[in-house]
Amino acid sequence: MAPPKILFVANELGSFRHHREHVLRAAWREGFAPVLMAAPVGDASGVDYAYRPIQIERFRLAPILDFLLFWRVLRALLVERPAIAHFINIKPYLFGGLAARVRACWAGRARS
Repeated sequence: MAPPKILFVANELGSFRHHREHVLRAAWREGFAPVLMAAPVGDASGVDYAYRPIQIERFRLAPILDFLLFWRVLRALLVERPAIAHFINIKPYLFGGLAARVRACWAGRARS
């Protein structure tokens, strides 16, 4: 049986590695299979877990890019099927939370 997945979504890889990678490593030690989605800003050397680069426009509203962020997170939730999703920073939190609600609605309809 495959270990349960935990999805992390953050603005930038470098910032995540500096401030939150210890959380990912702790989840890994506890038996989770971590998946990280973040913009490829920063050092990617030594990344030995599943990493999915995404594009995030951090400093302004960009409707097309924001919709693409929502869509990519929703697709990751549907494909990866994580047991836990952890959204870090404001845009991943807003659009990831919306994607998680949409996924929950679809899952609820599939059961009924």
